Amino acid sequence: MNKIFISLTLFLTLLVSISKVNAMSLNLNRSSLSFISIKKGHIAEINYFKKFALQISDQGLFQLSIDLSSVDTGIPLRDSRIRQHVFETNRFSEAIFQGKVNSNLYRNLKPGQYVNTVISGSLHLHGLTQKLQIAVNMTQLADGQLHIMNTTPILLDGNWFHFKKGIEKLKSIAHLKEINMTIPISFDIYLRN
Repeated sequence: MNKIFISLTLFLTLLVSISKVNAMSLNLNRSSLSFISIKKGHIAEINYFKKFALQISDQGLFQLSIDLSSVDTGIPLRDSRIRQHVFETNRFSEAIFQGKVNSNLYRNLKPGQYVNTVISGSLHLHGLTQKLQIAVNMTQLADGQLHIMNTTPILLDGNWFHFKKGIEKLKSIAHLKEINMTIPISFDIYLRN
């Protein structure tokens, strides 16, 4: 009985190891995830998330996890207010975008080759879920990394995720007449084996 258990354990360990060989992970040092906030109707500011993780399995299943407390607007007090009033990170600490991409699209690329495609997935944010389709460019780099970036801005409507109350609070605190509820998002991601 012990020999069967040990053999089964070794076999499962081998299977997990093999499946991880071709899985890709995020190179956070080169990657960025940003969004633009627009206030007073015409003042646009670029903001970032400093902590996020992306995993893509050999089968093309992906999950992007964003640590919402890592929001960086360049102004710590504003970061704190966004975390507290909009994202409510005490209740909703992360956003998750997950789905599946045809792994043959990028697996067969040679260095310098690229493909444009649309990725479909579900964004889980603020306790709600929204289906998204994102146009992306995938380029195989000479150093073996896969570069993925959106080719058109991802336009999130803050109403989808019930951000209106939090944005109204920010407007009141900052004495602003307007903060746009449409939030353009961009990413520039580098994956390595």
